[in-house]
Amino acid sequence: MYSRETFAQRLKDLLDKRGMTQRALAEKLNTTEVSVSRYVSGNRTPNIETTVEIADILNVSRSEERVG
Repeated sequence: MYSRETFAQRLKDLLDKRGMTQRALAEKLNTTEVSVSRYVSGNRTPNIETTVEIADILNVSRSEERVG
């Protein structure tokens, strides 16, 4: 299982790799940019439903997400 810091770094790397801003991800998730910023900074971890939605938006397979 990911630590909060590992999830945050992985999310930041994926956003960079996909050329997606935190604002764009927030819009796709129908949430605030502040919430996404908290995920990226490691101050907060999304719930499982949001995590799955993030993986879908960033086109990350469940197995790729697990092994990082």
